[in-house]
Amino acid sequence: MTRPKLNLKPAKDESGNVLVAQGEVVPEIDSTSVRSQMTTNWLRESLAKSDAVAIGASFDRTELLNHVHLFDLGTDAATSISAENSIEKMLAHQLAAAHDLAMRLCSLAMMADIGPLNIPKLTNAAVRLMEAYQGGVLALHKIKNGGRQTVVVQHVDVSAGGQAVINGALTSASKSRQGEGLRDDE
Repeated sequence: MTRPKLNLKPAKDESGNVLVAQGEVVPEIDSTSVRSQMTTNWLRESLAKSDAVAIGASFDRTELLNHVHLFDLGTDAATSISAENSIEKMLAHQLAAAHDLAMRLCSLAMMADIGPLNIPKLTNAAVRLMEAYQGGVLALHKIKNGGRQTVVVQHVDVSAGGQAVINGALTSASKSRQGEGLRDDE
C-alpha cells in the first residue's frame, strides 16, 4: 500500500533557518489545511542542518509516525534518548512502536472472550516484541557509547592486622542447590 506524499515545505524563522520541534522539521503552516494546523503547533527550535535530504527524511519520519498514530510516543522517545541523528531517531520510533504493540497485545491477551487458544499466541507475540524492544535498547546503547565497555580493575593491599573498606557494586551469591540457602564458602 502506497501512501500519498504531502507537498510540505519547511517552516522558517525570520533569519531563514529551518524550524524543528521534537527533533523533526516543522512543516510550513497552510492556513487552508486543518491537518497542517493540527500537526504544526509544536515548540519550535532552529535546525542545525537544513539540506533538502534531511528535511525530506524528517517529513517522512513524521508521516510514518502519524500513519501509525505514534507521533507523540515516538517523538517523546527520541527526545528522551537525546537522539542526535536520523538513525537514533528511527530507532527510538521503532522502540515506541514495539512498546505500543506489545502492550496492546498484552491487553488483548487478558480479555476473557478471546478463547483459550488465542491467549498463548498473543502472549508469545507480545513477548517477542518485548525482546525486540530490549534488543533495540541494547543497540541504542552501543550506538550512543560507540560499542565500548569500560572495566575498572582496582588492586587493594591490606597489611596483616589491617582493615579495608571497598566501596563498589555488590553481586549476589549463587545458590548451591534449588531451594537451599547459600553455602558458607560463598
